[in-house]
Amino acid sequence: MQAYAPPSPRPLRMGACACPACRRTRWILRPLDRACLRLLAGIGAGWAAVLLWEALQ
Repeated sequence: MQAYAPPSPRPLRMGACACPACRRTRWILRPLDRACLRLLAGIGAGWAAVLLWEALQ
């Protein structure tokens, strides 16, 4: 039976865990994060362009 380990005062940063499951999850999520940020940036830029175009008409 394992002894209960109290939580460390410093929380683990995202991606600090090195177990295989966490590493695999991180490997899957990292490109998804980048793709989501790119998509959101593209949508924001598109709306800005549309609003600018409407303002200049």
